[in-house]
Amino acid sequence: MLIVYASSNIPVTYSAMKKAFAWRDIMIVALFAATTGFSSILPPPRLEVIDTSYGPVTGFAGTTASCTAFYGIPYAAPPTGEYRFKPPQPMAPWKKPRPAIEKTKTTICPQTQRYSSAPPDLLIKPMPMSEDCLFLNVWTPHYAPSSGSSLPVLVFIHGGIYKYGSGVLTGGWPGNDLSDLCANHGADGDVVMVTLNYRLGVFGFFASDELLAEPQGTAGNMGLQDQREALKWVHANIAAFGGNPSRVTLWGQSAGGSSVTTHLTTAQSSPFFSAAIVMSPGLVAFRSFESASNYCDALAGAAGCNKTSDLTNSTLACMRRLDWLELLGVQDGIGLSLDGFHPDQAVKTGYKAGDAVWGPTSDGFEYPRSSTQYSVLQSGSFSPKPILVGGNTNEKANLACHTEVPFEQDSFRRHIKEDYGIASDREVMDNLTALYDSSRHSGNWRQSYIAASSDAGFSCVSRVLLDAFFKAGAPTFQYLLTSPLNGTNPYQGVCMGPGHGEDLDLAFFSPFAREILHETPAEENLSKRMKRYLVTFVALHTPPTEWPRYGANRAHLAFSATVNDSVGMQYRQEQCNFLDTSRMTEWKVMPCADLAIDVPLWGHC
Repeated sequence: MLIVYASSNIPVTYSAMKKAFAWRDIMIVALFAATTGFSSILPPPRLEVIDTSYGPVTGFAGTTASCTAFYGIPYAAPPTGEYRFKPPQPMAPWKKPRPAIEKTKTTICPQTQRYSSAPPDLLIKPMPMSEDCLFLNVWTPHYAPSSGSSLPVLVFIHGGIYKYGSGVLTGGWPGNDLSDLCANHGADGDVVMVTLNYRLGVFGFFASDELLAEPQGTAGNMGLQDQREALKWVHANIAAFGGNPSRVTLWGQSAGGSSVTTHLTTAQSSPFFSAAIVMSPGLVAFRSFESASNYCDALAGAAGCNKTSDLTNSTLACMRRLDWLELLGVQDGIGLSLDGFHPDQAVKTGYKAGDAVWGPTSDGFEYPRSSTQYSVLQSGSFSPKPILVGGNTNEKANLACHTEVPFEQDSFRRHIKEDYGIASDREVMDNLTALYDSSRHSGNWRQSYIAASSDAGFSCVSRVLLDAFFKAGAPTFQYLLTSPLNGTNPYQGVCMGPGHGEDLDLAFFSPFAREILHETPAEENLSKRMKRYLVTFVALHTPPTEWPRYGANRAHLAFSATVNDSVGMQYRQEQCNFLDTSRMTEWKVMPCADLAIDVPLWGHC
């Protein structure tokens, strides 16, 4: 979510993206140095070997942490060559124990470097990058594997708009070993933690008629299928690590949260987890196959893989022959061509051109071609599981903090038009402008825009999800983080948090992160409370008793580092009612005239 990284053998020349939290650039470097430099003065960690269904793996039993960490466990065959763009394939077994891998040497999936304002000599060391990247990581309490434990399991899917991130950069902090979540919870119980990589961007979500015609009959959902394959691995192997395969909670944030929503509404995934935690899910989305394949056809053309009648030189065969680094460059290049993106725009908006075009697709296999995730939620045709949904009150503060001066009503309307494509409906725009008038936000139209885009992109989307599961009879709970973390307020000097990802930071704060980020005692206490709530939900599928169920009154628990936690009702009711009525909480598309394709409403043409 927050890390700058690239392959150690890749000269990164692609366009850059503004980091969501620029203030952390140097802090992250210091944290990385702290968490790697101390290893030279500590005794070597003890190694532990565990047998899996494919073969033995080796983990580090840290000298100070309470958990044994297993990094880089493969869960599927390398998705290279003929397996590129195909669903994950079974691995070949092995006999000798796979050696223990250090976190900083685990492989991440292909992705371009993000923008950083830190000087080049202060950037963290790059992590290995390869198309052979289908690995997961397990943290388990030291005692669990040998004691016959059957602990609840927490599987985390990272965010990054389906284009960035990895399982080892969980929560954005390279120094986070997840030991705080894995163990030392006393009466609240310990858990087995799992994080995973999945294919990103074009590698994970390429869609075409040619691909759909192959025997597997699916296209545009390889990243989603990777996630499910990792869940299958957990189901088959987690008992060897002291985990209970029948007590798996699936957790995701941002695009990871949207992924969890997808698995909740997809029958193929249902057998492999029993509850869900969804943080800041984006727009309730499934790309139509037509818009996804049109975009990918344009990408294939940009790669020089035009359709021919020669099957050996078909578009798909050509795309599979391309070097993965070349394909990664084409992916970025077509994003540039779509809207003439310039790097300084990333500083203003937080997004790159082409960023929002990737994601799961209605291909007729994962979802019927005629359905959307929104329609599935509205119909109730899914398996209701206990669910905890949460986020931050000003999600877009760090994603869309436009710094133009002055920022007045015309700026508000222009950015809403660009983001949501509703300018053709003058009445909707006028009503929206009145609803988010600056008088409701201390006379600040910039904060009005942050509120409107946060509601449309996150808060009211969460309400759609919560309402659907409550109506289906599932135990349903909601939280909101209402106070920004120390050092993040205001963003770029103008936008007020708490912004996207701050709740995740609280959940993943490690001791090193607390020191580097100058976490206040109140924030440390809030972090401990959040971890207790999460672990209790994972163990019992219900949070502590002080947390009310979500129901017709839409009750939620408000977290804050500055005031006591409190119960609220009907969060943003007036705003969400309007956005639902105007259908802005659905995943819509607006046309891109140049290529006659569609992109998500919060992408730009």
